Amino acid sequence: MSGVTLIHDAVTRAAVRDPDHPALSMKGEVWSYGELDRRSNAVANRLIDLGVRVGDRVGLHAHKSLDVFAALFGIMKAGAAYVPINPDAQP
Repeated sequence: MSGVTLIHDAVTRAAVRDPDHPALSMKGEVWSYGELDRRSNAVANRLIDLGVRVGDRVGLHAHKSLDVFAALFGIMKAGAAYVPINPDAQP
């Protein structure tokens, strides 16, 4: 994958380069690149501790929020793929 930049790697590089720069904003809440990187690393580490391996799929059942971004990037950092599950979907 020479020359390919994965989005979660770009976030990590931005967090190193300018950790206090705003990365996300939603409903008046703002996260910096450093905050997004820290939170997504926590998700990745927890998933790995739970046994998630590279290539696994992880369901993500959540309403839109900044936490969803931390979960998405954390899942990717763990080497897994996310499967969005709409919490408003009717069975």
